Amino acid sequence: MASRSVRCASAETTSENAARAQGLIEALASADTQRGDARVLISSRLTRFVVLAANPEIGTEQEQRTYAAVALRRRFGEPNEEWNICTTELDGKLVAAAVNQSLVDALSEVLTQHRLRPVSMRPIAVAAYNAMRTQVRGVNRLVVAEPDCATIMRIEQNHCSNIQVHALRGDANIALEQLLHRDDNLLGSALARPRN
Repeated sequence: MASRSVRCASAETTSENAARAQGLIEALASADTQRGDARVLISSRLTRFVVLAANPEIGTEQEQRTYAAVALRRRFGEPNEEWNICTTELDGKLVAAAVNQSLVDALSEVLTQHRLRPVSMRPIAVAAYNAMRTQVRGVNRLVVAEPDCATIMRIEQNHCSNIQVHALRGDANIALEQLLHRDDNLLGSALARPRN
């Protein structure tokens, strides 16, 4: 089975999902697509994250999504439009990611029009963590850099404990270096604080 990646330009505005899907439309129009499965990685810039303690009393996927929705609303406020929430258990934590449902619908429609079946849509940061899971032992963070944003996944005791997404403006390399320097200072301050 052949596998091929199609790179899409990100949209300038985050308010219109048609604009977000435009990069995918243009990339697929120029590609010779055949029937197949599509695995879509969604930018962290379009995703809201929350990391929760796994609760053994919450068993079903629907219960996990409801638990996550409450935490997402508490952190980000009421959404302007419906969220598509997925949850993943990572090393004893429940990582919840929310993407606007209209974006998921627009991407699914574009893929279907090009004879592709969407089998998964995941945030880039979650895919990176899964790929690097065995290598994060003993580190304090995993940084996933995209052209216009960086995701910092805080690692404590070999578990993902926090996820933050930061915009990168201007020269992305310089902005990323400054962000990591600031994060190093914050991390150093947190490590220096005595724990009760």
